[in-house]
Order: sequence, then C-alpha cells, then structure tokens
Amino acid sequence: MNKKLLLVQTTIATYRVPLIHVIKDSLLSNLTVFCGERFFDSTIRLSDNYLPDILLKNRFFLGNRLLWQSGLLKHGMQSGIMVLSLNPRVISNWILLILRKLFNKPILIWGHAWPKNGQTANSDKLRHIMRLLSDEIIVYTYRQKEELQLRMPHKKIHVAPNALYSIKEMNAACVEQPRDIIFVSRMVENKKADLLYESFKSSIHKLPIETNLILIGEGPERQFLIEKCKNDGLQDRVTIPGSVTDIKKLYDYYKSCLISVSPGRVGLSLTQSLGFGVPMIIAKKELHGPEIESAQQNLRTWWFKEDSVEDLSNKILTCFKQEKAILENRGFISDFCKKNYSIEAMASTFIKLVKD
Repeated sequence: MNKKLLLVQTTIATYRVPLIHVIKDSLLSNLTVFCGERFFDSTIRLSDNYLPDILLKNRFFLGNRLLWQSGLLKHGMQSGIMVLSLNPRVISNWILLILRKLFNKPILIWGHAWPKNGQTANSDKLRHIMRLLSDEIIVYTYRQKEELQLRMPHKKIHVAPNALYSIKEMNAACVEQPRDIIFVSRMVENKKADLLYESFKSSIHKLPIETNLILIGEGPERQFLIEKCKNDGLQDRVTIPGSVTDIKKLYDYYKSCLISVSPGRVGLSLTQSLGFGVPMIIAKKELHGPEIESAQQNLRTWWFKEDSVEDLSNKILTCFKQEKAILENRGFISDFCKKNYSIEAMASTFIKLVKD
C-alpha cells in the first residue's frame, strides 16, 4: 500500500478520537494526522487522550473569525491524499487547496455540504469555491450528497456518516421498565433545555410517579436550571449531573429512559440516542445538524411545535401511551444506527480512499 492519507483538522476533540483510532488501526503508518489545540469555539479543545502526528499552532485573528495553522505549509506538499476541513475561515486551507491543485497533488475537503443557514446563505459562495478547487468531497449524510450532487453532477462525493460510537458500544438493553426522559447536549441557549424542563413540570402529574427527567451537559444554562429545580421543589424528580463523557456512565442513564428529547437544535445527540435504542422527540423548525437525516417517523422520532411547552408536553404523554411499542422497537432502533451511523461506517470512507 503506497498511498497515504494526510488528515488535517482544526483540532481533534474527545468525541472524534475513536474515529482516528479506527482509521489508524487499518492504515497504520499510512495515516498522518495534523491538528491544533483548539477550535474556533474555545470550549472545543484537543483531547487530553490524543496527540496528533503533527501538532500545529492555531493562530486566530480578527476577533476569532479567521484561523491560520502555523507549521502546516511545510508539510503541505507531501505525497499522499490530503483531506482538509471544508471551512472557508481557515486561511491556510485555501493556500493548500491552490498549491496542491497547481502541482496536481490529491486534495479533498471534508465537512458539512452547506452552511448552517442553508444552501442560499451568502457564505456558501466561498464554500463553493473550496468545493470547486478540491478533487473530491466528503460530506456527513446521504441527503447532503444527493443535494450537492445536483449542484456538482461531475464531482465525486463521498459520505462519512457522522458517528460517535462503535458497533460494540451501541447497546439497546434496558432496565425492566425504563420510564425516564433524557436530554444530552451542551447547556446553551439554542439547545433549549429550559423548554424541556418546563414541559416536564407541566405534565409531571400525568406521568408515572417513577418517571424522572435527566438533563446531561455543561454550559451557562446548567446552574440556572439547578436553581429553578430547587425553587420548584423538583430535586427528587430531576437529575442534572453535568457533562458525562464516559460511555458506560452514559449508557447507565440511557438504559433507564423510555425517550430522549431535543427541545432545540439537534446534532450528534440524535444518533447517540438511537444507538442506545432510545427514540427522540424533536422540535420541528430548528437549524438542526445533518444528523437529522436519521430521524424517521416509524417509532424512532416524534416532532413537536418548536418553542411550545404545551405541544412538547403532549408529545411526551403520547410516547408514554405508546410505551409497549417503543420498548418492542428498541433493538430495531439500535440495529438501524449500528448499520448506518457507527464509527466503523464513518471510518470506512477514509480507509477506502487509500486502499481502493
């Protein structure tokens, strides 16, 4: 195997380390990973449990709007297939795209097909130039591939479905009568954990007495919710443990849950929940991440009117009325996720670039 994969990222956060390990186990010395110590969002940092092959110096400027990765250019003309992030804000990526294109060295870009505001956003003009300069493109979902292929019918486009866990880590087993409701995400405004709390509070008298609400995550909203819970006297029915990244601890929470809820923007927490066999209630009109592709109506997801405490409460009660069917479907939900949204499925796209 003579080909090499040169993978360049802004940083490698904890959730992305397992993907790198699976690729490395297959490609061995034919994989070189480059990254810096943090992302544009300073809370997303290089994992303490991972050291890249080449550690770059991330230099942010213009109020954290743009990034130059110092140390990258001296490695930028190596032989191999280079994969860069599809992010116009990384200036060093533009230089590499142009140089490798000029010298006929393989260059791919990897990321979301469209900006958060969709295909018509002004920022997509810059992203499209990056797409034109690249030899091939890697996106996160099959839907994104179909949409982008319409725009670029002659471009080769791959799918690396965004994943958190390996097949063996996805487990649909549960306690005898799972009755809890779970939220797992950052405790920030656009995730709307407070909306879920209010919906739970308004429907608590109609829910089984053993049903608890579990709010997992860190962020500025967490302390506010802890105080609110104390004031409402719901400490015995609401658990707010902070961030939980250990998969065994996370599984212990999910196995007691009948449903999960995304009251705001949903992302990887959707495939996380499905991997454990737990269906999700999702807000209708939010700027969801590409993982929303996995949301399907056949007892995997329900939709509520965004920002409506009342409608979310009604959907929660609807799910409890369908408890038997949900539990019977738990294994199917997890198997669906194992097949389509595992780390192995995601890694295979990068491995094939080198081995095929």
